[in-house]
Amino acid sequence: MHRLVLVLVLLLLAPLPAVAQTFQALLGDRPIGTVTFARSGQADLSLTSDMTDTPLGVGDGTVRATSRPARLDDGSIVTQYVSAGRTSRKSRDISVLFDGGTVIDTVVTPANERTGLSDPGMVPAGVIDPVAALGRLVEGAGCPAPFAFYDGRRVVAVSTAAERTVGGATVCDLNYTVTDGPGHLSPLRFRTLDVTATYSGGGLRVLTLGAGGFELRLVR
Repeated sequence: MHRLVLVLVLLLLAPLPAVAQTFQALLGDRPIGTVTFARSGQADLSLTSDMTDTPLGVGDGTVRATSRPARLDDGSIVTQYVSAGRTSRKSRDISVLFDGGTVIDTVVTPANERTGLSDPGMVPAGVIDPVAALGRLVEGAGCPAPFAFYDGRRVVAVSTAAERTVGGATVCDLNYTVTDGPGHLSPLRFRTLDVTATYSGGGLRVLTLGAGGFELRLVR
């Protein structure tokens, strides 16, 4: 009996294998790279974006981000989001600590990449990190409930505007709005994106993002 209990404890403590989902990134019909989301256990998430063939190479590079539990000096457990981006345009490192839905610390390097929202006191409560946000779409089976995420520089609100069925697939038209901080892609500063998530076979098959005449599709 004691050996059985020991085996069960070891199984529970052992790290679970990572479950990864990889999407091909298409700009129009042109493959430009891959995006991979992975989960290991209940709270260890990762996101890797590898862009290798963007137009004129302006977006080529890699972004690696993680969301996982971290222990503070006082012993309390929080969630730490870490992102390291290396592209042809710039390099940026971000670390954010979340205590539930409250941001308690933000570090952005280099300092000139900080925004007014890089001050934790300016971030509204009830936000999650970008990796967890993507996880809600990737791991969902249908249109998501509303959520907001914070990436160290801005806050984005996401909600379902409409749901329809097309050829047996569930298609979700999403509202994607930068509510606080700067828009995406300086100097264009897009504050809204046209986002559509298509689910079939119990999972996300296509995520489409459009702005300014450009359309990026992530296809599994």
